[in-house]
Amino acid sequence: YGNLSRPNRAGKPAPQSAVDGLIEIASRLITLLGRETMLLRQMKIRESAALQDEKLALTRAYEARMRDLSDNNGRQLAAVSQAIRDELKSTVNRFEDAASANAIAVHAAQQANQRLMQAIVDIVSERRGRTEGYAADGSATFKDARPREGLALALDERL
Repeated sequence: YGNLSRPNRAGKPAPQSAVDGLIEIASRLITLLGRETMLLRQMKIRESAALQDEKLALTRAYEARMRDLSDNNGRQLAAVSQAIRDELKSTVNRFEDAASANAIAVHAAQQANQRLMQAIVDIVSERRGRTEGYAADGSATFKDARPREGLALALDERL
């Protein structure tokens, strides 16, 4: 993702090329965030986890390009046409919207996952706390049989 611009003679990206590269990276990131958001809303956590490496690489490339464009006090942006600046502004706005929706979906998925894990722990703890059997007359019996050891669970909360 870091080599989307053509260097000029001095070895630095030409302003047009730098902005075009940023727009391309942001567009890819918008698409990826949209896909991840959809998967998270469908609680397809494993499928969304498969997107994390690409998401990280695109995010780093996006941040680096934004930093490069802002390092020269806006001179690179001033060197491109108004139409390109407008396209960049529109793309950045769409990215911010996609990132916001994604953050909400990630938070909701984390909360749902935590509630699910707590429900499992509660059910297992409750079941382990009593035994069910039958008395001589066939009636059900329940007696406290709380284990002396703790309940061990491993949770993977990465999203």
